[in-house]
Amino acid sequence: MSGVTVRQEFPFAQVPNDVVLHPDLTPHDKFIYMVIATHTNRDRTAFPGIRCLAKEAGCSTSTVQKAIQRLEAVGVLVVTRTISEKGRRRVNHYELPMKVGVSRETRQ
Repeated sequence: MSGVTVRQEFPFAQVPNDVVLHPDLTPHDKFIYMVIATHTNRDRTAFPGIRCLAKEAGCSTSTVQKAIQRLEAVGVLVVTRTISEKGRRRVNHYELPMKVGVSRETRQ
């Protein structure tokens, strides 16, 4: 695949079934989750910028921001927003919790 850099340490991303089957998440939300997952390290944390996520997902930055809000609202993504000393926004830190907590009853 030309133009795609694959991280050798983790050449694939795992997405919990509860994310894939979550009734409150849109297809865009799930895909953004998958793109974030491709950036995670062993601690399941990642630091990609919004523009990077938009480029890799093939969507707008506003679509990424809305997806992140929904993923965070349903508890499948923890976002730590950082601010520089000058008060400017910096790259978000994302954590993908292993236990997402959507029961079978919720999905039905």
